[in-house]
Amino acid sequence: MRFPAIPVNHPIGVFYLTAIPASVLLKVCYSSPHKRLHAEDDGSVQDVGHQRRLDIKRVSAIARYLETQDATLPGTIILAANSTMSGLLTDTSDSAADLRWKVERRNDYVVDLIVPTTEKMAAVVDGQHRLMGFEDLSRDKQEMKLPCAVFLDLPTAQQASIFATINFNQKPVNKSQTYELFGYNLEDEPEFSWSPDKLAVNFTRRLNIDDESSLKGHIKVAAIDDRVLDDVSREAKQEWLVSTATIVEGILSLITTDQKRDRDILNRVPVGERRRTLLSDQVVCIRQSPPFRKLYIDSNRDIVIYKTLLNYFSAVNEELWSDRGNAVLHKTAGIQALFRVLKELLPEQIKQKALSKETWKSILGKAKIIKFSDARYTESSGRGRSRIQDAILVAIGVKRVEDVRDPDFRQYLSETIGNTYA
Repeated sequence: MRFPAIPVNHPIGVFYLTAIPASVLLKVCYSSPHKRLHAEDDGSVQDVGHQRRLDIKRVSAIARYLETQDATLPGTIILAANSTMSGLLTDTSDSAADLRWKVERRNDYVVDLIVPTTEKMAAVVDGQHRLMGFEDLSRDKQEMKLPCAVFLDLPTAQQASIFATINFNQKPVNKSQTYELFGYNLEDEPEFSWSPDKLAVNFTRRLNIDDESSLKGHIKVAAIDDRVLDDVSREAKQEWLVSTATIVEGILSLITTDQKRDRDILNRVPVGERRRTLLSDQVVCIRQSPPFRKLYIDSNRDIVIYKTLLNYFSAVNEELWSDRGNAVLHKTAGIQALFRVLKELLPEQIKQKALSKETWKSILGKAKIIKFSDARYTESSGRGRSRIQDAILVAIGVKRVEDVRDPDFRQYLSETIGNTYA
């Protein structure tokens, strides 16, 4: 299914204004109602879901209104596409490509929003009552098109932020209800209680405004799609941009193996009693533990994680991004590969207490011999990401050429880099 849409650039990033029949939205959208499964006298709770419960009376009133001759719903329904019902973003691997919503440019002003499947791949951030008002109406009534503002690859924390902004600023809504539904206190939640995704979003925002950050001004809410990012970057007059989701997911890979589980565990206790130490027994095998897991749980060490990100990407900028032939490293696959390299290197660097910018420069400088302009690095996102990662790890001596799985690429690396494994 294709729907013409207008891209709209705001400070947060890009979204797409379109009109989609209610019948389609009912199939492809979901709302995860908040439910309280259990509550203790001490205030601890066990919840599932993160969206407002449906007000049946309100839905019925909307349905009755939609049966009238002068029915109209001009307000936009806000959707977060490529978001699963578990609250995670859809995998960007090739295996999930057929499920993901995307856009294709039609001309300078209009794009086609492509909805490739009737799988429920879009969360209703705002407007679920309006949409559900159509559920029991006739097929003809359900063909009414509804204005939609569609975000692609919008992290859950920013879905919550948008919901809160709309409802706090435009109509009276109980703030505590919003915090409860989404699991995020958007104003004063103490840092030591932050879930991994809250911390990752916070770091991502800081990296985008920090004068010391090589990522400053380069992070936007947009699809994890290089064509979209290229269009947005041209309009924003930026040389390159990366999606918020790519940075958030990269940071998450360093501190958690299951962000939803961690968030759910923390949300079982009142905000004032939440401590990241509640997660200390969640990793049973140290080999599976993300490199920054211990520092994350010890919330006083957040600055070490953030400074390491600053230092690492400053080194990337000076050693690799500065070469115009390495443009692929600014793309989604390149950024993802750089995070994977960081994850691979961190255990030893943490052990050696060697996390300075100069240390990262000395390591990454060895990768300058790689010709990233070669077409082998710009293939499909999954293969390109793996090849960039393998090439860097081989060049800096952390991985043996013979351990590269792709036989053709293994031969290419053997001929161009050789075996530098220490």
